[in-house]
Parts: sequence; C-alpha cells; structure tokens
Amino acid sequence: MKINRIFAVLMAVIFIGSQPMAVLAEDVPNETENVSNETAESEELRDQSGFVENSFRYSNGQPIQKRSAGAYAISDTSNAYKKINGVCYNSQGEPVERAIGKVIDVSEHNQDIDWEKVKNSDVDFAILRVGYGNDVSYQDDKKWQYNVSECTRLGIPFGVYIYSYAENTTEAESEADHVLRLIKGYNLAYPVYYDLEDNSQVSLGNDTIQKFAETFCNKISNAGYQVGVYANLNWWNNYLTGSVYNNWHRWVAQYNYQCDYNGNYDMWQCTSKAQVDGISTDVDVSFYYGDLLSDADVNTPVVEVGDTDLISYCANIQNDGWTDWKKNGHALGTIGKSLRLEALKIQTNSENLGVSYTGLVAGYGWTDEVQTGAMLGTEGQSRALEAIKLNLTGDDAENYDIYYRVHSSNFGWLGWAKNGEKAGTEEYGYAIEAVQIAVLPKGSAAPGETADAYRFNEEWNNPSVKYTAHVQNVGWQPTCCNQETAGTIGKNQRLEALQISLSGRGFSGDIHYSTHVEDIGWQSEVSNGETAGTTGQNKRIEAIKIWLTGEIEKEYDVYYRVHVQNFGWLDWAKNGEIAGTVNYGYRMEAIKIALVRKDGEGLTPVGTSSKTFDTQAVYSAHVQNIGWQDEVYNGETIGTVGQGLRMEALKLDLYKPLYLGDVTYSAHVQNIGWQDWKKDGEISGTVGEKLQMEAVKIKLTGEMADHYDIYYRAQVEELGWLEWVKDGKEAGTTGKGYRLESLEIKLVPKTEG
Repeated sequence: MKINRIFAVLMAVIFIGSQPMAVLAEDVPNETENVSNETAESEELRDQSGFVENSFRYSNGQPIQKRSAGAYAISDTSNAYKKINGVCYNSQGEPVERAIGKVIDVSEHNQDIDWEKVKNSDVDFAILRVGYGNDVSYQDDKKWQYNVSECTRLGIPFGVYIYSYAENTTEAESEADHVLRLIKGYNLAYPVYYDLEDNSQVSLGNDTIQKFAETFCNKISNAGYQVGVYANLNWWNNYLTGSVYNNWHRWVAQYNYQCDYNGNYDMWQCTSKAQVDGISTDVDVSFYYGDLLSDADVNTPVVEVGDTDLISYCANIQNDGWTDWKKNGHALGTIGKSLRLEALKIQTNSENLGVSYTGLVAGYGWTDEVQTGAMLGTEGQSRALEAIKLNLTGDDAENYDIYYRVHSSNFGWLGWAKNGEKAGTEEYGYAIEAVQIAVLPKGSAAPGETADAYRFNEEWNNPSVKYTAHVQNVGWQPTCCNQETAGTIGKNQRLEALQISLSGRGFSGDIHYSTHVEDIGWQSEVSNGETAGTTGQNKRIEAIKIWLTGEIEKEYDVYYRVHVQNFGWLDWAKNGEIAGTVNYGYRMEAIKIALVRKDGEGLTPVGTSSKTFDTQAVYSAHVQNIGWQDEVYNGETIGTVGQGLRMEALKLDLYKPLYLGDVTYSAHVQNIGWQDWKKDGEISGTVGEKLQMEAVKIKLTGEMADHYDIYYRAQVEELGWLEWVKDGKEAGTTGKGYRLESLEIKLVPKTEG
C-alpha cells in the first residue's frame, strides 16, 4: 500500500508538471509592459525611415476608405459638411450647435491643392501637416513647402500638426524640433497640434504618453506658439485622461453626426470624406467652436517676474474696445483675429516708479511721449499702433529694466526690446495686435530672444501704395500693399469704406480717390489715408477712381482693379479712370492697387475696368392746353409737332449721373427775355401766364462737363426743326416772336461726339 501511495504521488507530480500552471497576474511581470517601458526609457532616436501610419484612420500608411454607416447614413445631403451663411452643417445636413467655423487639415495624401479655389470656398482656415516623427528632412511632409507657401501668399490662416511616432521623450522633443524648424519665419494664426493616434503607442501606457505630450507641448509653448493635442474619441476617453491636457487646445476626431466627447474641446473632426473645391481627394473636415485665439494672455507664456503688481496695462482693441488691466509679465491683445491695437495705457503701483511711452500711429507717425496712466494712440479713428518705445521714470527706475515685445500682423511675435528701444514695425503698415511687458530687477536676463524686436521696411525708399478696406460684418481689415487683395471674395460681403495712402521716399506728391456709394453717388475726393465711403451706414461702394498728383504723378501710374458682385474681377483701370459699376446697384467686394513706373511695364489688360448704365437726360415740358407732359429720356421729343401749341416751361435733370456736376438751363420767354439759370429739375419758363418759350440754352457743370456734351435742338413756329447745338449755345429764336413748340435733348460722351 505504501509503495502504491508513493507511485501515485510521483504520477501526480509528473502529470502536474506536464500541464500549464495557473498563476495570479501580479505574480509574474508583464513581459510586454517591461519591453515597452524599457523602450520608453531608452531615450534614443530610432531610424523611422520605414515607419508608416497605422491608426484608426490609416492602414499601412494609406487612408482607410471604409465608411461608417452611422456617420454617413445620409451623407449625400446637399448641405453636409458645409458652412452656409455662417451656419455649419453635419453629415445629416443639420446645423452643428455652437460651431462657428469650418476647417480642413491636409497633407501629402491630398496631393496638389488649388489653394485659390480653397480660399474662395467656405473653408475658414487650414491645419497643415509639417511631417511625421523625428526631426529629419526626409520625414518632412512632401507637400508642406507648397502648402505653407500658398497659404501665406493668399492670406489663408493656418495652423500645423505633426504625426507622432514617439516611444520616448527624446523622440517627443525631436518631434517638437521638427515642427519648430519648419514653421520658423511663418506667421501661424492657429495652434501647433500634436497628433497622437499611432497604434504603436497604445501599449506604452497613459503616463508615458502623457510625458510625450508634456515634452512636446512645453517646448512648443516656450517657443511662443499656441499648442494643442489631436486624438480620436477613444484615445481621449481611455488614454489621454490626465488633467494636464486641459492646459492645451483639444481637437477631437469622431466620424459621426455629432461629437460625443464630454470634456471641453475647440475642434471636432467630423469626417475624412468631405469634398472641397480645389482638392481632388477626399479631405478631413472639422468644425471649431469659438475663437481659439481670442486672448493673447491665454495663449502666451507668462514671464516670471518678481512683483506681478508692479505695473499694469490695458489696450483699446479694434471692435472690442478697452480691455481689462493685465499685470506685469502678461500678454495683452489678440492673436490671429487681425484686430489692431489702437491705444495703450500703462500704470504703476509705486509713487517712485513711472513710465513714459511713445508710439508709431498709422497715418500720424511717432507721437509725443505720454506719461504714466495717459492714453497712447487713438480712439474712434481706426488707426493702428505699429511700434512702441517704453522707458521707466522716477527714483526707482534705476533698479529695474522694462522689457516689451509686440505681436505684429503678418510677422507674429517679434523679439524683446528694453528701456526705450523700438519694438514693432515701421513703413510696413502692419498693426500691433498684442503686446507683452515685463518689468524685471536691473540686470536680469531678457525674457526671451532680443533679436528682431523692430523691423524697418528698407523698400520704403521706393514709393508704394498702402490701403485698407472696411468690410461688411468684418470692419477694418489689416493694411495691404502693392497688388495685395483688400476685401473678400466668395463671401458676398460689400466693401463699405477705403483708406489709401503712399509710403516711401524719393518723390513728393499725393494720392487722391473718390468712391461711388449706394444712395449717395460720387463722393467728394479725399486723399492720403482719409476715409472714402461710409462706416456704420450699411452702404456699399460700387465704383472708385484713384489718381496721383505732384512729383510722383510724373514718374508713376496708379493702377487698380476691383472684384464686383455678379461680374467678378474687372480689368485694370489707371490714373482716375472708373473701376467698378455705376447705376447697376452691384457691390464692390475686393480691390487691388499698384504703383507702376511710367518707364516700366504696365499692368495688363487695361480694358473693361468698369461697367456703367450710362447717364441720361430726363426732361418734360409744360404745353399750352395740355399742362405738364410725362418725362422722356435722351433724344426723345417733348412738346408737340404740327399742333401749333406753345411750350411754356421746361424741367430738366440728369438720370443716374456717373460724375459730379449738374445740368443747368435758361429759357427765353415772351415779354421777359432770358431768365436766370435753373438746375436739377427746377422750372424754367412760366406756368399759368400763357407766355411762350422762344429759345433755350443748356450746359453741364463740374465733372459731367469734362466727360459729356449736351446736345439739343428746337422745333420753332414757321421754321420747323433747327440744327443741333450744344453746351450753352442758343436753340430757338429771339426777337422774332416765334414760339418754341418742341425740343429734343441728349447727353453724348465726349469720346463719341
């Protein structure tokens, strides 16, 4: 029995040893986890040349073509993924609540893009891929340079993103360097996004992925850029769950008719299958919710200062008015909204410390210094601050340095200036949009780069033209220069006002301009930055004339062309010719202006620069036994023929005049003789006195006389029709007692006379 028991035990041991052993998970290290952590901590850059995207939207580097039935149930709805009259629509053609803008993100997968067509579409801005992975040139996006150059050339606002392959923080930092290398010198209106979606990163764990995000985002933010993270709904709900992500912009991808993420987010990527004019492939579309860039202080790193209450400042911002006061080290203003900073106030909390400051104001030049608490700049004049100089004053000034930098339109953040140095731009016409000030103990290190704090446009030695447009629902836009487009195209927004000026040395002289405005007609000319058109009256500009005077007129021609409702771009006009439409009731939507040397090559074609419904004479007669007849137009007959009835009075006016000026006229009346001159529909002759008109004189005044002749002829008792006369000569008879029985009048352009 004992032997049998021993045998049984041995057999049991052998049997158990041949089977897999069941153990608790915590008793055995997770081999995969150990490998991943070891990789994450190895801190070395891998060769990623053979890597391809694999994620929720890519398979082996190619976009996944399969559609989600839920997301695209009725995606053929005509309004799907569009923005129409300010309303964004989802895949089912329903308005997306709170969404205010449509965004595309593009890469080399979208091939060659016609950005001109994109600009004229319903897209508000673009997010461009710079590349993927580590900072090596062969991992740059193959279409990055083309896409960023086109967006910059056409003024399309953009941000950027990079696809991450990071498996350690060294690679995450290299990815940040990759972005910074490629965006240097470009003015980003929207954030840099860190694209976290590759399947290879999932097994690394949430804490490790968060370290990558912190490494990347902190480096981008410290370089002065806005930063955000992109991921799909699954990643946001399961992997990117730390509170640190609340420090950055959040972009959520969920291909559905709605976004189901419960946290805060700026953008929702709703599809990868949209169609946009100018892009031959399917394209990703997102909607954004509110202004990503409304406050420079939110999106700009605060400078570490010893005393945050030492100084404070506020600004008057275009359309927004005066801001709240910001404290020492904080940024003030807006970024990416193209809103100019028009005035600045600075105050201190110490009786022994003050500030003196001066600024370069558009159209005025450098101002006199103002002191602590006073306003620098203007209110209600639509003039931008373009540069500033700040100095500390008072007994404690020797203990501090004052550093300051500006965010300039078209350039972005410039370097730090200090203690009276210039910060901003001069002779570019670029507005300051934000400012950051830091008062630090004397001798402290600068808060950042000090190079390139101030830029002077060396091309100012050559004259150029600067202009800005006031646009419906937008207000004043940033200043444009030679041949840049002011206004909008494809948005059905009217130009309401313009300011045009010259810059540069070498020639004296002025630029003059006049606009034809809805319900007003041709306005009086203005010059050198004054406002033509109207603001606050909702009236469209319909046409414009621009010309030079003085020495510059001898050397240069001014060319201009306009984009008009229903006609599009018309041809170039020059030197006082009409550009636009008159008497059609069509709005001007955009304009380009250029100075061209007379000994150089002009801009072509110069042809149909304007379309006009021509001015006509409108007139009526008071006739014996009949009274006032109906009005007639150019060349038609008033009075009677063959009835022996006298004309007794005349009313004459201009119908839809193209130019400034009047029509004036005088009647020779029985027993009275020549009467005083009348104009613009007044009665010449007599009514109720039974006196015959015997002759008439008619002439034009003002610009109308420069461009038109007015012809007229009389049909007279006993003599019949007399010859045509023009421009103030007598038609009819005097001293013979013959009645004037009928009259014909017509306007003829001088080129046709």
